[in-house]
Amino acid sequence: MLVSNTSERLQYLMNIRKLKQIDILNKCLPLCDKYNVKMGRNHISQYVSGKVKPNQDKLSILAMALDVNEAWLMGYDVPMSNYDDNKKNITNSFAEKVGQRIQYLRQKRGLSIEELAKKTGITTQQLIDMENGVNHNFDTKLMLKFCEVLNVDKSYFVDISEPVDDIGENIKALREAQNLTMTEVANELHIDVDEYRQLEEGKVIPYDLLDKLSNIFNINVSMLIGIDFRTRDNENKLNTAMRVLQRSKRWHEVVGETVFSDEEMEELMEFAKYLISKRKDCK
Repeated sequence: MLVSNTSERLQYLMNIRKLKQIDILNKCLPLCDKYNVKMGRNHISQYVSGKVKPNQDKLSILAMALDVNEAWLMGYDVPMSNYDDNKKNITNSFAEKVGQRIQYLRQKRGLSIEELAKKTGITTQQLIDMENGVNHNFDTKLMLKFCEVLNVDKSYFVDISEPVDDIGENIKALREAQNLTMTEVANELHIDVDEYRQLEEGKVIPYDLLDKLSNIFNINVSMLIGIDFRTRDNENKLNTAMRVLQRSKRWHEVVGETVFSDEEMEELMEFAKYLISKRKDCK
């Protein structure tokens, strides 16, 4: 979807990168020579002012020179980065990770940039900045607002600056702890087993699959990428997570999707207290 235009995008790049029009031209000239495209100061001035839109050849030159996505430079609602997802990895900056997660959930929830910006109380340009890794004001208050609007736990944006070294090994440890085969997990993810095997072997995992994996293993994304379950220090956390998972599955098998009233919940808690008191009596 078109949310901006080339003039605004050029002005934005000039602002955040401290560029002048002559700087943009100087970046373009070597490419102009290489691809036999004519471009001068007047062209850049007209593009920045919005009086003229660059044709396809000149747009391509500008995108390459400024190292941005061509569609983004045209004003479309796409990432600014010129790199594809396969070139991204978990060493990206915290701001980039936050931006990627915001963009992923926004698109998953079917929200436009304008709609999410309005719901979170920031400007459209601020949200564009954040999604592109320019993130200087993501304070606790704003983070909680995003969590509320996007309907996720605050852990979605926490503990992502220092993820585990190998998420694939972490997934393998969790899978084996639950006695699941690669095929079973692959089926849950709706991918083939060879593709799943690549995830365990270190392939970068898209956020939508991280969401699904966290549901399969009954832990949040923050734990999945932030706790190394292979280490002895975290063995208790893994065992606890597994016990909770097994008991919750057992509860679901016996009780199902039953919703208890407040009065019934009080009775359940009173009975739980009674069971705890029996433990003390046995000691």
